[in-house]
Amino acid sequence: MVRLIILLGLSLLISAKNRIEEQRKYSPTTSTDFPRERFLVGNFRFHPHDLYYATDIYFADKNERLSLAGLGLRLRKVQKGKLEPQYVLQLKTEMELPGSPRIEEEDRDLVQQKIEGVSIISIIDRISENKKITELDARLLNAWMERKAGSSLAPFQELRRRKISAKELFPVVFGLSNRQRYHILVDRKEKISELIMLNDSEKNPLLVPAIFSSNSQWIWLMEASWDESRFYNQSGLGQPLLIQELEIENKYRPREMGTKLMNQLEAQLIPKFNFSLGRESKFIRAHKHFKEQVP
Repeated sequence: MVRLIILLGLSLLISAKNRIEEQRKYSPTTSTDFPRERFLVGNFRFHPHDLYYATDIYFADKNERLSLAGLGLRLRKVQKGKLEPQYVLQLKTEMELPGSPRIEEEDRDLVQQKIEGVSIISIIDRISENKKITELDARLLNAWMERKAGSSLAPFQELRRRKISAKELFPVVFGLSNRQRYHILVDRKEKISELIMLNDSEKNPLLVPAIFSSNSQWIWLMEASWDESRFYNQSGLGQPLLIQELEIENKYRPREMGTKLMNQLEAQLIPKFNFSLGRESKFIRAHKHFKEQVP
């Protein structure tokens, strides 16, 4: 029991120290089909694993203080196959220089959350199904933000630290996404790779996906997500905005070597798929797009 408590404590401590990750975004110059099977980019192996469907509801304030701070706040529903859906509230860096560290604070304890007797997850489900945010749902979500403004939940603590009032936040856009996840790795059995002599990652084993334990010749370098997202304005009216994007996150330790590996991959990835390096998140792009459409 003592050992279990120590391991849980270490896991929480490590998790707290790893909320800041290096992430890069890439967008195709034209609509494209990204590979869904195992494939190589130079010395780097993309190994697909989870495929899931996500609903994201993003918040803003009238003075755009959240966006100006480079942050995005979203309620997310994730459906992986036949598993029970997962719900999360996330506060994350949205506008950053390519390759810069990003901040992500989240809370996954939403099942019991209610406002005026209505569960928060039922509101998320309704928006996902109806593809619009009704005035009632917008009011309820704003009331929930106001009630939670002083709570101990990590996203709200970070908002207070930055002197951003959650009471002024309301839903503005939502996106429906198909997301394919990939492990990016080195397989030491691939003799063509110059990286087979790479040192093992110093990443804590508690934070490494289990598949790497059963494939000891694999070295976990990065995680990637290929998103095909359709964003809608609050009313759900008009044409949705299609955004395709590849996100890659550094998982190798020491972090500095992980950055060098990301640079190597990027130099081959961009010309191979005719990508451009992203500078804004999908939400920021969608938010700007719909604001420009307002007469």
